[in-house]
Amino acid sequence: MNVHSDILRKLDALLNKHRTAEPDPSEIPVLTEAVQDKLPAEPTAENAVATQSALSDAEVEALARDIYKRVMAKLNTQISSELREHLTQRLSSIIDSTVGAAVADFKQELANTVGDAIAEALLDRAEKMALPDDSRPT
Repeated sequence: MNVHSDILRKLDALLNKHRTAEPDPSEIPVLTEAVQDKLPAEPTAENAVATQSALSDAEVEALARDIYKRVMAKLNTQISSELREHLTQRLSSIIDSTVGAAVADFKQELANTVGDAIAEALLDRAEKMALPDDSRPT
């Protein structure tokens, strides 16, 4: 049963509920009979094929372009939003890990540099201590 028939059946039942006994019910047209031919057909695969065959090639092409443009506009909006959100999350985590790695590398290089400077200073001090007192620079 299609949706239109169901609605019309319910309307008929409602109208019949409020009718008085005075008129002969057989003389009153049923609502479904009065409007059945005026309802648009429910969309079906056969209707779509019939509609398409009723259109010219140029109309079909224009309709296809219009549908394509509408779908692409909707997709572009949705994809742009989702892509922006995904990239923000992804880039944020990449930046965090890169900064963390850079800070760790910097700390290690700094520690190595300080360690090398201390080792060199200790070596110089040890060499100065190893020299006899009279050959030490003043």
